[in-house]
Amino acid sequence: DLNFNSLVQFPAPVGSLSNLKELGFHSNHIRSIPEQAFVGNPSLVTVYFHDNPIQTVGRSAFQNLLELRTLTLNGAAELVEFPDLTGTISLESL
Repeated sequence: DLNFNSLVQFPAPVGSLSNLKELGFHSNHIRSIPEQAFVGNPSLVTVYFHDNPIQTVGRSAFQNLLELRTLTLNGAAELVEFPDLTGTISLESL
């Protein structure tokens, strides 16, 4: 849980947590989610990014997360291009 931590950048070490199921980044100051941000997290089911001033998301940031069911990006009012969700076959809530 990385909620309410005043993060301004996406923490790259998250990518090495291969068994991670849920991740909370909400209520931080993250402006960008990099390409392949979650390539090392194939078990992710839930990711919370709401209440962050996100402006850019790498097109492949959320690709091929077969278990992903919930993704929140609420508050990303400046997001210009939506990421490619190819392979997120379990996604139920966006």
